[in-house]
Amino acid sequence: MIVFEGCEIVIHHQHKTNDLVVVSFAPGGVTHEALTTFWGMGLFDKIEISAIGVTTKVDNWFISPDEDAFVAKIEELITPYETVVLMGCSMGAHTAIRLSRRLRARATLALAPKFSLDETEFPQIERRYVDTYFREDMRGMGLRREDAAGMVFIAYDPLYEADKQHALRILDEMPNAIPAPTFYTEHGIADHLSGNDNMRRITMAMAHGLQADVLATLLDVRRRHWRTVQRIIDTRMERKPVLCARLLNNALRRQGKYENLRHWDRRFGRLYYHLRRAGRGDLAPQIINLKLGDTPLDPGSSRQYLMSFHGGLLCYDTLAKTMCMAQQIQPEAHQHPIFVRLQGEDVHLQTEIDGKAFFLSIDTGRVRLTDTIADHAPVKLVESRAREWIFSYNRPRVERGHVAISAYGYVMPTEDGNVIFTSRNDLVFESFVLIGECPGWRRPAPANASPDTASAKALPPASAVALAQRQPNATGHAPKRKLPTLLGRLTRKPRAAAQERTRL
Repeated sequence: MIVFEGCEIVIHHQHKTNDLVVVSFAPGGVTHEALTTFWGMGLFDKIEISAIGVTTKVDNWFISPDEDAFVAKIEELITPYETVVLMGCSMGAHTAIRLSRRLRARATLALAPKFSLDETEFPQIERRYVDTYFREDMRGMGLRREDAAGMVFIAYDPLYEADKQHALRILDEMPNAIPAPTFYTEHGIADHLSGNDNMRRITMAMAHGLQADVLATLLDVRRRHWRTVQRIIDTRMERKPVLCARLLNNALRRQGKYENLRHWDRRFGRLYYHLRRAGRGDLAPQIINLKLGDTPLDPGSSRQYLMSFHGGLLCYDTLAKTMCMAQQIQPEAHQHPIFVRLQGEDVHLQTEIDGKAFFLSIDTGRVRLTDTIADHAPVKLVESRAREWIFSYNRPRVERGHVAISAYGYVMPTEDGNVIFTSRNDLVFESFVLIGECPGWRRPAPANASPDTASAKALPPASAVALAQRQPNATGHAPKRKLPTLLGRLTRKPRAAAQERTRL
């Protein structure tokens, strides 16, 4: 219920039958919701805790001509309550600290607060904040020691430099403030503390516990939260794939809240890739099986498929008539996984459509499917010479890193799922690892698609657009538009003879 509306500030009041009230201050970027909701409204309603929500119609860090009036209104509203707890996130965290003494707060939880947007007070402030939010009435807005009262907890991610600088300045200005490090959360700390039970525990610790109780509760909630587990896995799997695999396996065995970790298939693919690179082929299939469930992977199959650095299977798209990188472990119906058979020295890429295998080649920058190995620019699989794979030379062939290559250059999948064919680098992010077969990977082609390569004019409009975005042009060069900046130098087509001498 709205109990105050000024020119910029709005106050909501949600009363429950208890002697505790939480005053929440909204983060930036939600000004369009100032009159309809407040930060934590649904949550505090569910856990039966009285709440006063302070919102703003403009991102002004609550520094407003309305300040005297809205603070007086909050003081009036908190009078019947015995205990007052303040919470704020980002923009609201600054205000929660600044008003903690005036609102007689027992405890204040400031999530990723800013010290000041005034460059004269805090020269390290990011310019985008100054350009977007700073107003003349914010000059000198830096937090002061005399503003704070009670237990003031400064929650920040020490690995996130932007918030870390502000937090350290606040702690330097306010010696009695309490640091609450929240590793692997970056700026979105609130997401890593979310949940009805979690917020009830935190609120009760702030209302009735000691400083150590609050810190222990924050630590326990954050470390057990599925978003924290997800962030640790996603940021550390390249350097610590075995530990991340064990963490993911243990989390998924508990099910419940950790089931959210199953939703992004490429997490499993990326972890599989890095386990292979670390020489842990024994653990890699177990990770894929966590996702596949009842259709386990056959690591020893005669067909070996190609898993990219980005965690997607290399496939042939029968709609766009080109290669692509599947975004799911189980590709879509029109995406046919590309495989190899490790027989002999020359290993050529193949795909199967309607039960028939085809070899892949590149012809004037387009993918062709043929019944036999093409005479010109067939796509081969060779061992990667990237620095990260240098110590895998004595492993079995299936355990090594590989790259796909034709006379036009290396085949490189990009993170957005597209594939280019003219890369001149043999770098780790262009490499593949081999993965055994899952029965669901053999799928029929759509009824309106044929395996033969067609021109863009013959395709439906949507497919023509996809082909234009995914394929190099007729000269064999990758289109400059839609490609990462890193690929800007990949413009010259290598000669076929030179490429054969160098790689094969």
